[in-house]
Amino acid sequence: MQNIILLLCFVFACVLLMHLIPYFYDSHGLRAYPGPFFAKFTDLWLGQTIFSNTWSETVEKLHKKHGPFVRIGPNYISISDPAALVSVYGHTSGALKAPFYDSFVAFKHASVFSTRSRADHARKRRVHSLVFSQKSIRALESTTRVHFAKLVEQWDTLCKCVEGSSKEGRMGSSTWSLEDGRVWFDCMTCDLAFGSPFGMVRAAKDETWVAKYATGGIDTLDKCAFDMERIPVIGVLSVRAEVVPIFGFLPARWRPLAQWHPRLREGNDAAKKLAGLSIASVSKRLENPEVREDMLQKLLEGRVADGIPMSPDEMAAEAFTLIIAGAETMAM
Repeated sequence: MQNIILLLCFVFACVLLMHLIPYFYDSHGLRAYPGPFFAKFTDLWLGQTIFSNTWSETVEKLHKKHGPFVRIGPNYISISDPAALVSVYGHTSGALKAPFYDSFVAFKHASVFSTRSRADHARKRRVHSLVFSQKSIRALESTTRVHFAKLVEQWDTLCKCVEGSSKEGRMGSSTWSLEDGRVWFDCMTCDLAFGSPFGMVRAAKDETWVAKYATGGIDTLDKCAFDMERIPVIGVLSVRAEVVPIFGFLPARWRPLAQWHPRLREGNDAAKKLAGLSIASVSKRLENPEVREDMLQKLLEGRVADGIPMSPDEMAAEAFTLIIAGAETMAM
């Protein structure tokens, strides 16, 4: 019994030292920045704040209390000053992306959003510059009009006061009604990115087919030979958005343990399902390489940058970024 107590005391002392030594060593001079007491020693404070869904409000209150610089983790400083944008995010900035972005890597390759390599980011950015050039955006207008016409047609159907018609209803994971336009717009995300309709707007149901197993789907991506399943896209997007940042702020050594928590495991599964959506979309296009005026087509046209071709897996990672970014844009 005494040995067990000594062992527990030893483990506790080791954990305590792991958090205290970096704080007092302070090689980057972070101890001078104000912030919550526990945030100075551990990332758990930040993880708990995000997990409780009070991240934005909490950080805003801290900035009102302490000013433009607040320490929200052992290695994280939150800056609330527009003048710092260029210094931190500018091309000439020496600041590199934090390990936080590793939690957003859903494939073997990182995307233009999640990569932490400057060289890799520069190569991917050149490819995406073709996707978002003025010429490409203008070319998307005809595709966009088709999908918006279908959206308006569905709204017209809901607005018709015909006997037996319904102005709202619960299908999939969301309530489809005239007041909830966001659901409809979210379901257009994939249509606009990949040109081909996923059928969610037409069916008034936020479900579509995805690759069932992301890893197996990647291995056979260029052959379109993988099992499929239907998922509620909007619900999956919401769960992923809530959970992935928590993994990002947790130290890498804690992430495998965190997946035992039901909610965090659900968020991790949601990310895999969305990866399956990207895999299915890219695989379908690679198998039937018809020319369309959409974002995926521009990725295909520009996938050879600096003489280094994008693999199917890397293509899926970039398409995944378009899905997530599109969903966030629609939400705004």
